[in-house]
Amino acid sequence: MISQDLIDRMLAEAVKGPLYVSLHTEDPQASGYAELSEYRRAEASGAFSSNAGGVVVNAREIVVENLPAATVTHAAVWDSPTGGKMLFSGQLAEARKQFKGDSLKIKPGMFGIRLEA
Repeated sequence: MISQDLIDRMLAEAVKGPLYVSLHTEDPQASGYAELSEYRRAEASGAFSSNAGGVVVNAREIVVENLPAATVTHAAVWDSPTGGKMLFSGQLAEARKQFKGDSLKIKPGMFGIRLEA
């Protein structure tokens, strides 16, 4: 079994590098499926602060700008602004209907990533 201390260290290391947040209209699964088109992933490097218990949260606001019209249900964190490797993904607390040109703002403390043993 992996210790909680090791999980905390792995998660803290994972969120140190360049990070980008993507938005999806369905569960992206492992491939990044259903990512919005015609927008740019939000740069989120340095946005996450580590906490104990295998959880990190965004310490600063993350803004995804100039969205297409869509209902967003999931978000993911990537290591690249295009393509790249998806590191984490999850479902939003509630679906968000976005109109063309809208921005989605993720306020500090509202985007959490958890690793479990």
